[in-house]
Amino acid sequence: MKFSYLLVLLVLFGCSKKDKPERIEERKMAEILADIHLDEANIGSMGISNMDSSLVMYHFLERKTLKRHGVDSLTFVRSFESYAKEPEDFIQLYAQVKQVVAEKRKKAQGN
Repeated sequence: MKFSYLLVLLVLFGCSKKDKPERIEERKMAEILADIHLDEANIGSMGISNMDSSLVMYHFLERKTLKRHGVDSLTFVRSFESYAKEPEDFIQLYAQVKQVVAEKRKKAQGN
C-alpha cells in the first residue's frame, strides 16, 4: 500500500511541468552576459593567434565573471537555455545586454 502512494506521488510530481523554469532575473543575467561579451571582445583584441590559449583565457574569465556575480555555471547555463527557448524573452534580454554594455562604455569613457 505504501508503495502505491509513493508511486502515485512520483508520477504526479515527475510529470508536473512548470511554465517557466527558475532563471536568473533579467537585469542580473544581462549584466553577466554583458561582462562575458566584453571579456570576449578583450580576448579578441589581444591578438592571441592560438585558439587553445584564447579558449583557456575565455573560460578563466567566464568563471571569474560568474563568481563575481555569485552564480554557478549550471544555473547560468540553465537560465540561458530558458531564455533562448522563449524568443521574446531572449530578445528582451539582449536589449538589456545592449543597454548594460552602453552604460559600461559610457562609464569607461568618463574615467
